[in-house]
Amino acid sequence: MSFKKLQKLQRTEALRKNVAKAYSEEEKKAADIEEQKRRQFNVRLRSSDFLKPTYMKTVFISASPVLVNEVNRFYTQLRDSIISHLKKKEAEKPEDNELKSESTSVMTDEQVLEQQQEDLLKVLRIEADALEQEMASQQ
Repeated sequence: MSFKKLQKLQRTEALRKNVAKAYSEEEKKAADIEEQKRRQFNVRLRSSDFLKPTYMKTVFISASPVLVNEVNRFYTQLRDSIISHLKKKEAEKPEDNELKSESTSVMTDEQVLEQQQEDLLKVLRIEADALEQEMASQQ
């Protein structure tokens, strides 16, 4: 095997390693983005969540019935204000968050794949151009 062929083989192997490294880095970035989006849509409260019956209760004991009524009124108003706030947010965004997150993740997966392919092609072009320039300079 000639020296030039050996050098070309080494450069090709280095190119493959660079491409594999770039591809794995892009996969990691895509996984991180997907994880962030999953976390973003993971916990969302709705007004209907507060209207469902719960069997967990809070007990407040006091010798003063007026104080008990005040505490009860405070927590009832707090619950009602949270429900009204969530209803306002739901009115601003009429689509269901779960459906939105699913459609977003599908589009994101497709976009990530397209971006990975484009980046891979860019790396290949850069490496091929560098290899051609080196070969031209040696001749």
